[in-house]
Amino acid sequence: MEKLDYNELGDVIGKFMKTCQKCVMPIQCRKVRSYCASYFDELHEDITMHWCCHAIFGLSAMLSDGTVKKETVIKLLKEAEKYARENNYNGVNPNILGIVSGELLDDLSYSPGTDVIPPEPKEEHEHYLACVNCEKIHMDECLKLTAEAEQIMSQVEEMIDIPYCGHMKYDLAHMLLNPRLIMKK
Repeated sequence: MEKLDYNELGDVIGKFMKTCQKCVMPIQCRKVRSYCASYFDELHEDITMHWCCHAIFGLSAMLSDGTVKKETVIKLLKEAEKYARENNYNGVNPNILGIVSGELLDDLSYSPGTDVIPPEPKEEHEHYLACVNCEKIHMDECLKLTAEAEQIMSQVEEMIDIPYCGHMKYDLAHMLLNPRLIMKK
């Protein structure tokens, strides 16, 4: 297992990995971080290839407030794995999850969840440090897609008219990287 040499990453640390530290929004996500990982271990039952911890955390967070059904998350999981295999990736990272998410957008309406907070996981999954444990082959794929997303970030900025979390901006950019995405979505 070849580990990362952080000296090779250049400015990626400043641009992407420190997104939360430079957030201009009241960071509400930190208040719910612990229970957003409530489904982290359970999701492994459906995973059939390597998944980045950040991507699994993203799926778990979708389930945590009760607004996204488990069937939807499992469909997204399976589509992400299919996309990764079809495009010769070694695993699923948050970028691939974003690319595939755009295809599944049908109804953008939102209604609050059940307001039942799931139990916190027995073991904390600290997603801030997940990249430290990543293998180089997976990080290289992630960084390549991140760089591609950064090339179209100005397009994302033009599309939004309210403040967005930096991670969500990257997710939107990744959706735009999908050539199968219909722009009006």
